[in-house]
Amino acid sequence: MNPNQGPHSFSCGDCYRLMERHRRQSLNRRRRYGRPPPRFQNKATGPAMKKTRILPQGDHQTTDNLTKDQRSANMRAIRSANTQIEMLLRKELSRRGHRYRIHYSKASGKPDITFPRPKVVVFCDGEFFHGYRWERNKKRIHSNRDYWIPKIERNMKRDEEVAQQLRNAGWIVLRFWGREIKSNLNRCVRKIEEALSGRS
Repeated sequence: MNPNQGPHSFSCGDCYRLMERHRRQSLNRRRRYGRPPPRFQNKATGPAMKKTRILPQGDHQTTDNLTKDQRSANMRAIRSANTQIEMLLRKELSRRGHRYRIHYSKASGKPDITFPRPKVVVFCDGEFFHGYRWERNKKRIHSNRDYWIPKIERNMKRDEEVAQQLRNAGWIVLRFWGREIKSNLNRCVRKIEEALSGRS
């Protein structure tokens, strides 16, 4: 031992030996478990879940491996206001200098985004709850059909009634699917700006 080193100091040889031992341990783990080794596997929950392919929103099948309680919890967690698609559109409108009201109670249906003076309202519709390509996609609902199909059809009817009430009151009504906002945000904002410029 070097006299200048403390009792717990390591020489270069010790470091190399530790590195070599770590390398062999890592190789052994990879041989045993495959790559990468399950270093952070939770013993209480068992092996990590297999990766699943996520299909585009609106085009996926609604079958899954969840229990009834798990599925109910997931559906309860879905927001009815301040959703991701709303926030995306609102952020871009704010970035471009537009001022608006959210969930404006003086307009029928409390639109997601409202421009009160030019009387323009915007709704951001999720595909599942508002019936995107309904005649095709309703066939893909396999769980609790007696509940979901009437509920979604009521939503669609209410959307039409609210839109008609707003138009009768002189409002311009714009509706965007979530997939439209996510895939082509600039186009959605451009449609809003065109409606606003027509009322200026």
